[in-house]
Amino acid sequence: MRCCNVSPGNLAKRFSSRRYNVSTTVLRSLFLIALLSYGFSAEARSQANGLGGYAIDFVALNSDSGNADCGKAPKSAPICRVRVAPDVHEMELLLASGEHVSRRGDSLMFVYRGEAMRVWLRGGLQYPLSRVVGTDLWTITLRVEKLDELAFSYTFAPGDLGPTDLPEPIEWRGPLAPAGPQRVDVLQGTLVERILQSAILQDTRSLSIYEPPAVAQRPLVGVVYAADGKSVERFAKVVEPLIISGSLPRFVLVGIHAAQGQRRSYEYVFGLKRDNAAFLAHEQFLMEEVMPLVERSYAVPRTAASRTLLGYSNGADWAVATALRNPRAFNNVIALSPSWPAPIAQPSEARRVAFFIGAGTLEPNFHKSALEMSALFKVHGVVHRMRQGLRGHDMTQWEGLLPESLMWTFGREGRAETGPLTNRPSASFHTAVTMHSGPKKYCSGLF
Repeated sequence: MRCCNVSPGNLAKRFSSRRYNVSTTVLRSLFLIALLSYGFSAEARSQANGLGGYAIDFVALNSDSGNADCGKAPKSAPICRVRVAPDVHEMELLLASGEHVSRRGDSLMFVYRGEAMRVWLRGGLQYPLSRVVGTDLWTITLRVEKLDELAFSYTFAPGDLGPTDLPEPIEWRGPLAPAGPQRVDVLQGTLVERILQSAILQDTRSLSIYEPPAVAQRPLVGVVYAADGKSVERFAKVVEPLIISGSLPRFVLVGIHAAQGQRRSYEYVFGLKRDNAAFLAHEQFLMEEVMPLVERSYAVPRTAASRTLLGYSNGADWAVATALRNPRAFNNVIALSPSWPAPIAQPSEARRVAFFIGAGTLEPNFHKSALEMSALFKVHGVVHRMRQGLRGHDMTQWEGLLPESLMWTFGREGRAETGPLTNRPSASFHTAVTMHSGPKKYCSGLF
């Protein structure tokens, strides 16, 4: 390097010629410090570069999403990113084997190949991948607590793929992870798709409707209306064995398909836009077009107690907000990984509704939101059950919680854990909710 061809003596001559009073001894000391600094930086670069001289261009993490590097994350954080040198040969071997994730002790390395401006790890763990410089390889290594007990699903989202466009997720399960729910491969009940030409939405919208098989002349006891309706077939394969065994009553499961792109968030999250026009139109669509169709087509009760709203992620926000705004139409909510508790003004009306809330510690902001919602409901005497655990933001968690949430909702387990309470102050929910940060923080970059 050019800096290494400059001696302390030559530096002294240059400085003295410019009338600087600097001794050769001092310059020798400065020169040695510079060489040591260069050596340390070279060592750091070799660690970043890894085998073969490859380097990783690490993407900055968004602290608002609860993501952090190990060493900067809180000690209580169950997950953090590890900055490790890339081993391109290992990555190539992993991809050649048809796999995308490799375990290293208490860490998982994810690898994706493809040309893109950016790539996200989506599913149970949501982090941006970093590119291996000069290649089409993207990677991230995450350290996770109790990795043996973890089960999650993952997929990769290159570019700006939204939640409705993601590839089918892949499941990873640790050796000590609890088994997933029992499911059937082929449904005995009927699953139909209806396409509605909505005058309210001024668009077509699909419904996926599951009716369980007839079992011992047991009647249909209600309807569960679910956001992100494409998930209904998966959910039906979980609930059908429970219905046949008698663990659950017979009910109709109606999946309302989500809008594409950003409109999904606008329809699901009350308060995301100031005028709430998309949310209100979707609410009217449910109340005036979907519900009458379902209740005409199936022999179900037409009472608030027999209706349940089910959603995950932003769909959970929709379920909570819709029930709180219409407590005389819906008495039950299953909110899995909610991102924002909706404001309401009448706690006495909210007490008509029972809420099952679930979230995982590996989805930090959703977990925080769920805890805040539970605390808010507890203060105001709203019946609810809160479930949390080592889980991420994915279908593995939501399907795993589905049996318990439905059993609780339909009264097969006690629901008296948190109320309702009496003689509580009638303070507005809106006042309490506005103490939280805004909904965009919880929705940004996450689905």
